[in-house]
Amino acid sequence: MPPSPSNSYQLLPVSSFPSMPRFARKGRHPSFPRIPLLVLILFPLSIALYILYKLALISNAFRTYEVNSPVFSEPFRGTGEEVEGRADEFPAWVTSDKNNVEVTVWNIKTELATRLQNMGLPESSVSCQGILSGQRNSPTFLESRYSHLFPLEEGDQPSPYISEPQGFYFALNLFNSKGIIPHLFQTLLTVAALLGPSNVHISIFENGSWDETVPSMAHFARALTALGVAHSLRSDSHSTDWSNVDRIEQLALYRDVAISSLIHYNPSDPPLFDSARAHKDSPHPTLPTDLIFINDVFVCPADILELLHQRRFQGASATCGMDWRVAPEGSLWGWLDGWLGENYRFYDNWVTRTIEGWPTRPRVDIFAELRDGIRELFHWDSSTSSLNRFRAALPLPVYSCWNGMIVLNALPFLPSHIPSSDPTSSATTPIKGGHDIHFRHGRTDQGECAASECKLVARDFWGVGEKKWVMVPRVAVTYREEAYKAEGDRLEVWPFYTEGPGSNSTLRHNWNQSSSHIPWEDIF
Repeated sequence: MPPSPSNSYQLLPVSSFPSMPRFARKGRHPSFPRIPLLVLILFPLSIALYILYKLALISNAFRTYEVNSPVFSEPFRGTGEEVEGRADEFPAWVTSDKNNVEVTVWNIKTELATRLQNMGLPESSVSCQGILSGQRNSPTFLESRYSHLFPLEEGDQPSPYISEPQGFYFALNLFNSKGIIPHLFQTLLTVAALLGPSNVHISIFENGSWDETVPSMAHFARALTALGVAHSLRSDSHSTDWSNVDRIEQLALYRDVAISSLIHYNPSDPPLFDSARAHKDSPHPTLPTDLIFINDVFVCPADILELLHQRRFQGASATCGMDWRVAPEGSLWGWLDGWLGENYRFYDNWVTRTIEGWPTRPRVDIFAELRDGIRELFHWDSSTSSLNRFRAALPLPVYSCWNGMIVLNALPFLPSHIPSSDPTSSATTPIKGGHDIHFRHGRTDQGECAASECKLVARDFWGVGEKKWVMVPRVAVTYREEAYKAEGDRLEVWPFYTEGPGSNSTLRHNWNQSSSHIPWEDIF
């Protein structure tokens, strides 16, 4: 055999090897670009990691409460102080024409708007449909619809829904709310004037705001005084560290401050309603019949009046509207805003449960922001009755709701017993309908699931027999002004459901749709 070359096992320099193609031979198949390849790999991977992250958060939350209760700081229990003294009284000309209520209300609203604008608050561009025609013999549709809520005038017929004096207790919690205040306060003044100033009590609690919320509240308090509405507007400078407290327990305490006059009712305290302004033909209320709790939302007078009307028409324990937001938004899909067309999504899915106990839509849905936010609701119930009523824009029964604004039977929040009017006696007097209900967090140490303070109110109401909870789809509120598009008697989001050719359904607002009773006898 011939000898092997001396360099047969010698390593060749790299330069001597032919260049290698990336994925295929040159000239036969084009090489695949690297950036699109990375996108194809990383995008689904990031989606998968996001889903796992969300599932881990949910799993950890349940494990935290079920296995090892979290350790929180004690919640803040302050009640603040009245803010009215921080603003000047309204000038005398505002209420000079006491015989003309409409002129007085207009003057008060104008003075308040001027003060808020001088503080730099934005003027609201939301327009609301008027309620009164100004002509007794030709009332508007809404005036006729809600007339049973208004104080009786000479010659009026008694309401078929009302057999006792009506007291309306409004409660709100605010925080850095200057963007919503100009519109919200005007709405409250309008509704208070319609319901009768002597029949209304407004309570607001704020804490920790650093914008113009507190001075705005002070001016609003002066406006309520000029109108003759009993009120309590309180503020506390304490700023909440939400990362260090049980969020639900703290929110429950803040809501309780707003209704403290109810849950701590005592006949020896100042009256809840200003009897000095009572209408001569209307009985004066002593106890409230309705608790109207409103979030920091854009809402028109007709929205509030419709919930009050439906609570009486349906014989309900509570009535709520629906709160909406524009989608998509959020860290994952928010960048698509403006690309996919206008879409509305129901906001308060965490609290709301159908009459069968289901959420109105799936709680975990990675593509939720891209779905039609209206068409997806009420598909979980085994019965189609809720879905049918929802799509027909009719009030429907639910287990629980809140949805930015709710009207509740006020009596269950009152104490079951109150002290005797005799200061020397230790005896107590029972209040019919009083059940000592208040806002609270879940009693996880007793096996109760963690839940929103608003959902637990529904649970406690059901526990004392207050089971008739109603969602009124035609009442639509939003948290952003641009999402609330009121044009006369129409809202963009409600109420008529139509299957359109596009990807999104359309809901039209038409107050002339006749109401329909809920068949409670078929439910309970």
